[in-house]
Amino acid sequence: MTGEEKWRPRSLPSPLEQARLDRLNPRTGELQLRNGSNMFCGHVLAWGLVGAAALGLNKSILTDSDPMTPAEVLAYATGIFLVSVTALCVLGRPYVTVREGTALVRNPLRTYRVQLADVESLKSGFWGFPQLIVAGRGIRVMGLEETTLDYLAGGSDDMAVLHTELGKQPSKTPSTQGIRARWAIMDRGLALLLAAWAAYALSFLIL
Repeated sequence: MTGEEKWRPRSLPSPLEQARLDRLNPRTGELQLRNGSNMFCGHVLAWGLVGAAALGLNKSILTDSDPMTPAEVLAYATGIFLVSVTALCVLGRPYVTVREGTALVRNPLRTYRVQLADVESLKSGFWGFPQLIVAGRGIRVMGLEETTLDYLAGGSDDMAVLHTELGKQPSKTPSTQGIRARWAIMDRGLALLLAAWAAYALSFLIL
């Protein structure tokens, strides 16, 4: 810096730029967008119920002073199991990733891959779940649920980042690829959860 130049403070990223940086993987260049509170609650509830079942519905309850019948244990455990798996699938694992002009929407049971240039609009949807409109077809985006507080604050940061990515597309000419959808029921998180429940069930046979 020469004597004639004036010192200027270093400019900081705007809130939107900072939100994008927070969601960017610098190694892969991939943006991952998701409702963080839903993800946290989904995993805590799913695994917390496994622990609750192991502690409260173990084999010893069958011979307690006030025992439960095997049918009652099975009914309670089945109900807790279904809530656990549902919490993980519906709350814990939905997300959206954006990389090189392609968006991958991970919903509870299906994934959708679309080119950002094919997206006609992104709008708020039923129960706070936004929709991507692609070739007249709406894709529910479960991983970007907006709460009432998000609405009052002008929308979630993840939605704002995704809107920005859509606006960066140099051309809105359809790529002709359309929507590529597939069933994606199993993943590593669900496999681990099912393995934990299987171990719990086996404990009644081997302990």
